[in-house]
Amino acid sequence: MAPFIWGYLRQHGYSWRSPVRSLRGVRPDLLWILLTPTGLFVYMAYLWQAFGDPLVFKSAQDAWWRHARPPWTGMMLGIDLLQQRWPVVDPDAVRNITNMITIVLTLVLLVAAAVGPWRFAGDRTYLVIFSAAMFALPLCTPMENGYSPLDSLWRYVVVFLHDKSVG
Repeated sequence: MAPFIWGYLRQHGYSWRSPVRSLRGVRPDLLWILLTPTGLFVYMAYLWQAFGDPLVFKSAQDAWWRHARPPWTGMMLGIDLLQQRWPVVDPDAVRNITNMITIVLTLVLLVAAAVGPWRFAGDRTYLVIFSAAMFALPLCTPMENGYSPLDSLWRYVVVFLHDKSVG
């Protein structure tokens, strides 16, 4: 919801320099943003009715050894595995190195898009917020299978960075 709220406030003249005065431009139609998670809530109601558990989609992640964790957990698991499985010729080590490089490069790109000479124009800041949120999702659900905790991270990054660079 954060990118939607950011975009709404930007379109209605909100300024961080004078937040109280610029809130006068905010209208009650901002409340429509609250409908954003409605689809999720309807789906959860269906799951509750059908399976007796509204969070059964979260339980299904156990089949892929994925659990909600702080974003640094996957990186720490990857570093531990690299230390255990050295030399680099091990396929799991190569995957973990690729994922670590992906994390660093993605963070550099997100920071560059938010601040500095390459930052996005103000009307595209919502893309940085959205991309950061999409990047956080796979970081917060590492695979605890003992091989590659951030497996396929680069695929997520390629999709959301490509969508934002051409959008």
